[in-house]
Amino acid sequence: MKQHGILMRWCSLAALAAGVLFAAPVSAQSYPARPITFIYPFPQGSGPEIVMRQLAGHVGNALGQNIVVEIRTGSAGRNALKAMATGPKDGYLIGFASASELITQALADPSLEAEPRVHFAPVIVAFKNFQVLYANAAAPFKDGRAMLAYAKANPGKLNWGTSPGIAGHLTLELLKAATGLDIVYVPFRGGPPAITALLGGDIDLVSTDSAPKPLVDAGKLIALGTTNSQRRKPFPDLPTLQEQGLSGFEVTTWHSVIAPPGTAPEAIAKLRQAYSNALKLPDVIRKLEELGAEPADLGPDEFVALVQADLKKWGPIVKKLGLKFN
Repeated sequence: MKQHGILMRWCSLAALAAGVLFAAPVSAQSYPARPITFIYPFPQGSGPEIVMRQLAGHVGNALGQNIVVEIRTGSAGRNALKAMATGPKDGYLIGFASASELITQALADPSLEAEPRVHFAPVIVAFKNFQVLYANAAAPFKDGRAMLAYAKANPGKLNWGTSPGIAGHLTLELLKAATGLDIVYVPFRGGPPAITALLGGDIDLVSTDSAPKPLVDAGKLIALGTTNSQRRKPFPDLPTLQEQGLSGFEVTTWHSVIAPPGTAPEAIAKLRQAYSNALKLPDVIRKLEELGAEPADLGPDEFVALVQADLKKWGPIVKKLGLKFN
């Protein structure tokens, strides 16, 4: 009996020790256990930055850790991709990527390493939106049709500011290709600096998202037209460029969250689910509507399929336009 008691105590201790041993790795793998860094590669104030920052707050709350948004501008928005290439694969580094980098620039710059699951891990395509063409309130035209007529009558006089390789740049190149107009391209680091230059009269046109709408409401800018196929909030009364004579003209873009390639699947799954849940929250939906955007909520497999489809769709167009970015 005494030996049996000793044996039972030994077995209990052994079982307890085994439980500790097996529990330790699980505890160590609990994710996330510290704040997560999110790299955003464009200046503050753009529509995507506003939404991504809002999503970061909700996702951080859901995961029980802060998501710290770090702005790294320059390199035509590629800094998040560059960070992913050498970043840790533990889920504590994530970043922003849009169709501008993953599609337009990838097609126009063969040296850009932007293949899903090779150069980055797809987490979620969060939302998509269209472009709005803006002019200074003092411009000699008040709508898209009049701007096209002015540009035709004054070749080389108008200039257009945008960051290289983003949707606003593609909008300009497609517009020039469709109309044969001579409009001068002026590079900027992103939409907000270009809007500042537009307000100051340094440039004539900017194509970006709906974030500058308050400036339109204040009479400081004019919204000339949208690049989508139908009118939508926050410009329900603004004709599309298609309605103003550019038949079939459409440019939309999408925005995503990425991680370093090889990031732990458990971390990817938790992040994807948290972002998906956040996209369904009323305040996020409201903000997207205000910016003329809508949720996409595409997981990793759908993300890869979208990239492949868009590369196939835009490849011939980018080649025909002769676009080159580096």
